[in-house]
Formats: sequence, C-alpha cells, structure tokens
Amino acid sequence: MWSSTARLPAASNLISARLVLVRPDLLFVAVVGLHVLAWTLLPVLVHPNAPLDVVEGMAWGREWQPGYAKGPPLFAWTLGVLDPLPGDLRLAAIYLVSQLCIAVTFFGVWRLGCRILSSAEALLGVMLLEGVYYLTYPTPELNEIIMQMPISALLGWVFHRAVTEARHSDWVVVGVLAALGMWTRYSSAAVLLSLGAFVLMLPAGRRCVRTAGPYIAFAVFLLLWSPHVAWIVQSDFQSIAYVASRAVPLASAWDYLIAPANFGLAQLLALLPALALAFMLHTTRRSRVGGRDRDVCYTDRVYVAVLALGPFVIAEALSLATGMGLRSMWGGPLWCFIGLFLVVMAQPTRSLIRLRPFLIAWCIVAALPVVAYAGVHGLGPVLKANEKRSSFPGDALADAVTAVWRDATGEPLRFVVGETWLAGNVAFYSPDRPSVFIDADRKVAPWIDPDVLVTAGAVLLWDAAAVGDALPAELRQAFPSAVVREPLVLSKRYPAAQRRVRIGWAIMSPTFAVHDW
Repeated sequence: MWSSTARLPAASNLISARLVLVRPDLLFVAVVGLHVLAWTLLPVLVHPNAPLDVVEGMAWGREWQPGYAKGPPLFAWTLGVLDPLPGDLRLAAIYLVSQLCIAVTFFGVWRLGCRILSSAEALLGVMLLEGVYYLTYPTPELNEIIMQMPISALLGWVFHRAVTEARHSDWVVVGVLAALGMWTRYSSAAVLLSLGAFVLMLPAGRRCVRTAGPYIAFAVFLLLWSPHVAWIVQSDFQSIAYVASRAVPLASAWDYLIAPANFGLAQLLALLPALALAFMLHTTRRSRVGGRDRDVCYTDRVYVAVLALGPFVIAEALSLATGMGLRSMWGGPLWCFIGLFLVVMAQPTRSLIRLRPFLIAWCIVAALPVVAYAGVHGLGPVLKANEKRSSFPGDALADAVTAVWRDATGEPLRFVVGETWLAGNVAFYSPDRPSVFIDADRKVAPWIDPDVLVTAGAVLLWDAAAVGDALPAELRQAFPSAVVREPLVLSKRYPAAQRRVRIGWAIMSPTFAVHDW
C-alpha cells in the first residue's frame, strides 16, 4: 500500500513532464488559468480594501481626461469603464482585469516563442516568468506598470511577424500597439527604442526599412498618440515633470555610479527565481534526448536578446543621460521576454526524467509568492498592528461620510476634497460616486469647476492623527465656510490588530455663492 501511494507523486510528475513535451498548448492554458484564478481570488480574500493605485486611478478614470498629472490616461480609463459596477463586484473585477493583463502578457510571449522555438520551449519560457517578482506579488494592484506589460508582449510578437512576413496589416497593428503603450506609460519608449535598435543592427531589420511597413506603423502611431502629445503641451508638460520629480536626482559622480548599480541589483533580485529555474534547465542540456524541433537562427537569437535586455539597457542609458535615477519598481515592464531569452540560452533537455526536478522546483517558485502575499495581507494585520492599506476601513469611512452628508443636506454627495487616499476611498466606496478634488489643487484635478463645487457643496477630509482635528490651514483658506465635524474614529478590519484610524472632516454646505478662486 505504501509503495503504491509513494509512486503517485512520481507518476504525476511524469505526466506533467510529458505534457510539457507532448501537449504544451494544454499545459500553457492550465498554467495561465491557474495563475489568473489564484491571483484573482487571493486579494479578494485577504486584501478587502482597494489598493492605493486603484483608488487613485478610479478618482481619475471617472473624469475621462486626455491626460492626468501623473501620466497618460489608459489605465485610468480602464478603471472608468469598470466604475459603474457595484461595490465588491467592482473591486473583484479590477483584480481580475489585472490578472488578465498578465495572462495576455503570457500569451504574447507564448506566441513569439512558438515562432522561433518549439512549442515546448515556448511554454518553458512562459513558465519562467512565474519566477519574475513583477509578474506575481505586485500584480493585484492594477496600475500603469501592469497594463504596460501585455502591450509590450503583444508588440514583441507582432513586430517579429511584421518584419519576417512583411504584411501591411501587421505593421498597422504595430503602430496601434506602440501608441497604446505610450497612452499607458511613457516607459514604453524603452521597448520602442529597443525594436528600433534591432531594425538598425541586422540585415533582416534594415531590409524592412526599404519597405512601406515601418512607415505605415509610424504614421499610425503618430496619428493615435498625437492627441495626448497635444495635451502634454497644453498642460505645460505636467506629467513629464511629475515623472522627473519621482526620479532620484544624480547630483555627484558617485551617484552616477551607485544609482545604476542599485537599479541593476534590484532587477537581479527580482529575476533571481527565474534565473535559478533557468540554471536547472541549463545543467541538463548535455543529456538531451532528441533535440530542438527547430534551430534558433542568429537573427531570432538577437531579436529575443534585444527584447529581453534592450529595455533595461536603454532605461539605464536614459537615466544617465538625463541625470535621473530609476526606482526599482519601474523595472516591472522591462522583463516580459526574459523567460524566452533564458530558454534560448539554456537549451533545455527534452528528457522526461530530466524535466521532473524542474517542474517540482517551478511549483515551489510559483507557490511562494502566493503564500507570502497571503501571510502579509491576511495574517499580518491579525497578528500585529501594522499599517497595511489592505486593512483600511474604506467602505466604513465612505458609509459614515455619505450618511451624515445626506442627513445634513438631503442631497447626494457630489464632491470630496482631500489627499488621494482618504478622499479617493470615499469616492471609491460611496454609492454617490463623488468627484475627487485631489489636494484642493486645480492643476492636479482640472476637471473640478469651482463654481459648481461651491454650489453643490463638498466634504473635506484630512488625517487627524497626523495634523490634528482642526481644519488644516490650506483647506481653511480655500473653504472658509466649511464646518468641522467630530473626527471619525474607525476600527481597522482586523480587531486583533487593535488599530484605529482618526480622520478629520468638515462639511461645506451647498450654496449659490460664487467662490473667489
């Protein structure tokens, strides 16, 4: 009985290994499906409050602007599409959309892999991405970084098809994807510059320059991106200035050495599990049974290397050229094709027996971020008094503010004023779906009409624990008629943490007076 039971894991591993080689398409669907399922359900269960980027993005997205103070609008527009969904369903839908972005990223990598490698090796290239930090642990927080990944992955696939097959329709899609990337995040330029470098590096790339295709793509790109460029100029380069302000200034010769090194080290750490898995594939290559379904030509090797490493190299070069150091999380969209590159370098075995240790290690690597996320966001707030936003009582805050406002005015709440986190939570969870006047700053929230706001009234919010119960001076100056209410003291979601939040707030009642801004 014992020996029969002991053989089950071995049989299961052998079946999994056989699927890699015989039906990689089925295993690809299973891998992607399990990833989407696990990383959608996990935040629903242990991260009940909307993350910061989601709260901020929803505050932007319901206003439908051509650009925002912190960047291009496609991320915010996506949340704006989801805005009409009711409460908990909307948050679950956001978590799902985030994982669908990762699924499309995997699909783009898979399709390119199937063009230049065997389908089994393409599958391994996708599986290695489970060992990239940026594609697992941070993904429940939908943001511009997450949304850039699928666009970059699809662009890498379609661009290869456009260069090799020279169809005008593919070049049109290249132009569309390039524009979508820039509508999502300006760092998409690193991917576009990498593709441009490939075109100039090799004869296959230079040949396509003598055809109409690249110029069709460029024309489509300019046509689609020009409205946002016009907004950038009209807004006095506000979003560009914000990106520059977020960068780490390189003030000395030492900074120019240490900042790129720190960014590179952070990226290495984020890739470490994938590198370890690739090393396991590499160590078995001498004992291969059979061989590749096809040899990888030199041009394709260079193409994959440029896609995998080029965006990182260009990002570092731009950092040095502009004197702006990079933050580690900005590396997230740079590594969509690192899995394929590692497979090309590793030349993995086609032996069932040799693949079994890799599959066991892969299961461990894929499970660790799930366990870590559950521990940090699920058990963490229960076991100790931490400040995780996942335990913030955003819905309770919105319910309390909305109820008092309606009792006091008899009107729905149309405007909420304050910092992004507090005001954004009220806007996210309130059934009235008010507009957010972020930091009472019209440069940041140009969609706010001051006359309409004063006429309709507003709720003002601030962190009383940090600045006190009195109305902060900047809000008092802007809204002198606001009446301060008793601070709201709300418990976090996990009683064992024994944490409370103290939130100051004031009501500016509706009036027909014209405010002097």
